[in-house]
Amino acid sequence: MTADLDLVGLSAPIRPRASANPLWMLSFVDLISLLVAFFMLLFALSGRSPEEWQQVAAPIAAYWHGDAALTSPDLAPAPARPTVSRNFGLRYVAMLVQGWQTADPVLAQLQLTVGDDRLRLELPPDLVSELASGQGNAVAGSAQAMLGHIGSQLSALGNPVDVVVTGIGSPDQAEAWSDAIALAQSVAEDLATAGLRPAASGATLDPMPGATRRIDLVIREAEGLH
Repeated sequence: MTADLDLVGLSAPIRPRASANPLWMLSFVDLISLLVAFFMLLFALSGRSPEEWQQVAAPIAAYWHGDAALTSPDLAPAPARPTVSRNFGLRYVAMLVQGWQTADPVLAQLQLTVGDDRLRLELPPDLVSELASGQGNAVAGSAQAMLGHIGSQLSALGNPVDVVVTGIGSPDQAEAWSDAIALAQSVAEDLATAGLRPAASGATLDPMPGATRRIDLVIREAEGLH
């Protein structure tokens, strides 16, 4: 009887130990690899430039190879490129301009008014006075620099921008109309020199007593974004 028990015990099957890495992990890793390859393919087909690829590759190379990879000529950070102009919705433009005004003391002097179908940036009175007094002559360097700075910043938006001058006088005063229109055209030309080409320039007159001359940059939403 004892011998039989021993034989039975010796013939019992030996169960293999549970694997530390289940077989389903292989399929999971394959799935993740395919997903990564798929999104990399989408990124490659999205029309990225070599400079943008370098910006993506540099931090990855730095992680795997150390900081020395960032100083490599092939993986050096790409130089700054001009912002590609696009047409943005007005809500986004308003938030963007407000962010610029927080960080930029020049843009902070502009008064932003948000409307239903447009944004209005009113130039500060001092700048308006200098531009009006320099009309037909050389505009003061500070005013020219400030207007150029405003134009270069807004040119990144790509939205249609109109220059509207509110002059002083009654609608039947031809000279007041002429001065206001000439000022609007002059401001539009200065903005175009800075990289912002206004879609239109125009003028209106304010006949009310105590009225002041005003220059507004009206930002409109591009067609098809409503």
